[in-house]
Amino acid sequence: MGWRDNLRDASFRGVPFKYRSNSTPIGRRNQLHEYPKRDNPYGEDLGRKARQYTLDAFVLGDDYLVAMKQLIAALDAPGPGRLVHPTLGEMDVIVTSAVVVEDFEREGGLARFSLTFSEAGAITAPTVTTDTSTVAGTAANTSVSAVQSGFYGVGGYSLTSTGSAWDALTLAKLAISDVGAILTVIRKVVALIDLGTSLADALTSRGDAPISAVPALALADTISGVSGTLSSLVKTPSSLASSLTVVVQGFQGTTGGGGTFGLTGAGSSRSSSGVLTALGGTPFLAIADAMPAAGASSGGSVSFDVLPTNGTSVDQAATNRTALVAVVRQIATIEAVRVATTATYDTATQALAVRDDLASRLDAEMLVSSSLLNISLRALRAAMVDDIATRAAALPTLITVTVSAMTPALVLAAALYDDPTRAADIVTRNGISRPGFVPAGSLTVLSS
Repeated sequence: MGWRDNLRDASFRGVPFKYRSNSTPIGRRNQLHEYPKRDNPYGEDLGRKARQYTLDAFVLGDDYLVAMKQLIAALDAPGPGRLVHPTLGEMDVIVTSAVVVEDFEREGGLARFSLTFSEAGAITAPTVTTDTSTVAGTAANTSVSAVQSGFYGVGGYSLTSTGSAWDALTLAKLAISDVGAILTVIRKVVALIDLGTSLADALTSRGDAPISAVPALALADTISGVSGTLSSLVKTPSSLASSLTVVVQGFQGTTGGGGTFGLTGAGSSRSSSGVLTALGGTPFLAIADAMPAAGASSGGSVSFDVLPTNGTSVDQAATNRTALVAVVRQIATIEAVRVATTATYDTATQALAVRDDLASRLDAEMLVSSSLLNISLRALRAAMVDDIATRAAALPTLITVTVSAMTPALVLAAALYDDPTRAADIVTRNGISRPGFVPAGSLTVLSS
C-alpha cells in the first residue's frame, strides 16, 4: 500500500473538495526576552501554537458550480465545523480565511479555493465552587453565639427569685452543685483522652514545649479554673455560658476511648459505634450523650442533687438545670458537627451515617430551642448536610462480592481494583486473620 492510499477524501461540514497541497505551521509560542547590559536572553515558553491548516483546494467538473456553491455555503456557516484533513484526519475547526478564484479562459469548469482553518479549541472559564466546610464552620460559630445568648434569655438561666433571699441563695447553691456535677463527668472524658505522646516524650523530645501543650493537662487546668470561680460565675450568666463553652471547646483536636470514653450515656442508640469510629473518637458525642437528652429531665451520666420540692425557687431551679445541661450538650453537638465537616471518610456509607446521626441531633435541639437558636441550628444543619453530601458523592460505597474459592488477598485486590496494594483494606474490613487464604464466601469491599 503506497502513501497515496492513506490520503483521506477531504471535506468540510460534509461538503467534499479536491486538493493540491496543504501546509500547517507548528511549534511553540516562545517569547524571547532581551535585557539591557545582559548577553544572555531568556526564552519564555507560552505554550503550543494554535494549529492553522491551509489547503489549496478546488472543485471541478461540468457541475462544478453546484459544488462551489455548496462549499461556499459550508464556509459561510457560523460556528466551528468538522474538517476532514487529507493527512491529519478529522478535527473541529473555524474558518479564518477563504478565497475562491475562477479563471474562465484557462481553467473553465474549475474553481480554486485558498482555505485557512484554525483549531476551534474551547472556552475554559474558571469554575466557582463553594467551600462547604468553611460555610459549615461559620454556621457553627454563629450557633455557638446563639447558644450562649439563649442560655440566659427569657425563660432561661437566672438566679432571680420572687421569694425570699433564702430562695435566691438556694438557686445559687444548686447552680454551683449542678455545674460541679457536669464538670465531674467532663473530667472523666479528660482522663481518657489519647495524648498521642506521653508526658515524658513531651518533656524530652520537645523540651521547649510548655506542659499545657498536652491536651489533658490544658483541659484539666481550664476545668480547675472554672471550678475555683463557680461562686462568682453562677452570678454572671454570660460569663458562666462562656466558661462552659471554653471547657467543651477545649476538646478540639483530641480523640480517644474508642469514642465512648466509658460514659454510660455514650455509644447509645443516639450514637452508633460506626458514627463514633467515623469521627475518629472525638469526645464531643460522648459529652453530648452524657447529658440528659434534649427535652428530657433525666438520663445521661450526670449525677445531680435532688431539686427542692417547695418554695418559689422550685421551677427556676429546674429551668437553670435544664439550661446548664443544654448549653453543654448543644455546644458539644455543634463542635461534633464542626469535626464532621472537616473529617476524612473512607466511604460514602460512612459519611452519610455521620450526616444522618448529626442531623437527628440538631433536629432534637431545634425542638427545644429559642427562635434565634432555632434559626442558627437550622442553618448549621443545612450547611453540614450540604458539606457531607458533596464529599460523599466523590467517595466509594460498600458493596458485597462473592468469592467462589479460597483466594489470596493480593489476588483479590488485583482482580477487583487492578491494584494489589489494596489487599490490606480487604483484610482489615473483613477481619481476615490469614491474608494468604481468604475463605470462599461474601466479602464487604469498596466499590472502587
